[in-house]
Amino acid sequence: MLILINQTLVAGAVLSLITAITFPSYGLMGALQEGGFHEGAWKGVYTHKNTLGRLMVIYTLTAFTLHSIKPQKKYWLHISLSVFLIIMSRSSSALVLVIFVIGLGYILKTFQLKASSLIIVLLSVLSGLASGGYYMLNNYEVLFELLGKDPTLTGRTLLWEQIFVAVDKRPLFGHGFGGFWLGDHSASAIISQELNWEVPNAHNGFLDILLDLGYVGFVAFLILYVTKLSAYMMNYSLRREHLYGWGVMYMILFLVYNFVESNMLRQNNFLWILFIATLSSYDLIQVTTRKIRATTIKQQTVSINQFTRPVTIT
Repeated sequence: MLILINQTLVAGAVLSLITAITFPSYGLMGALQEGGFHEGAWKGVYTHKNTLGRLMVIYTLTAFTLHSIKPQKKYWLHISLSVFLIIMSRSSSALVLVIFVIGLGYILKTFQLKASSLIIVLLSVLSGLASGGYYMLNNYEVLFELLGKDPTLTGRTLLWEQIFVAVDKRPLFGHGFGGFWLGDHSASAIISQELNWEVPNAHNGFLDILLDLGYVGFVAFLILYVTKLSAYMMNYSLRREHLYGWGVMYMILFLVYNFVESNMLRQNNFLWILFIATLSSYDLIQVTTRKIRATTIKQQTVSINQFTRPVTIT
């Protein structure tokens, strides 16, 4: 799966590089897109600079994992290409996340702890994230200024205020899967009228789950996420297999992206497809491992029975 992802994204990266250089009218953000605010930023063969940045972050993660499994110089070339395209796309969030991904990868390489120690580390990390979140809430204007971002996250905070009102109307089971953002004749029409723009989604994966499935669906997703992430982390710390490291890093990256984007329960969404594939891969690994163990035990039992079979002397 990782090799297929890498091959797909390297094709997208090379085509984006060629397109931005040879066909700038198509490969760069134009004056008519978003009022020309991002004019000149690279978007390659994709529709937006942020799409290019997002996919290059996943490209970096994939190449880094493959290099960890089988060290080869070509993977550093892949990483260099992806980082270059992120810089040219001017996606500050993608640049921060690619640094985060590489840093997390090196941290995981030294991550081999017993279960009790692992719990302590996880609690410490969660405490650190909570403290960092509290600091960001109190100093968000300074942080957004450093990143060159609008304090309202391009109107997202105003949108989220309206969404919480809609969630409160149907808190338990939501408005139904795909039943909220349906245009002028749906519950989302009020939000579009209030904000004076056609809102396609909540720009936050967690809020979209609340809208679609309510708090029941939201809790179910959290249980699934925490269970699988914990399983990946436990197996990586005990076995040191880099495929488990991929699961840890991608699931954390997926979580971070969904704070400002909607990638959960989205049809034909690349990040959601990879999320489901990552979860399914863990189950397939476990099933395969159990089958191998069962076969090995059966073979050993047959061998012992043959060795200890009574011999009749005539």
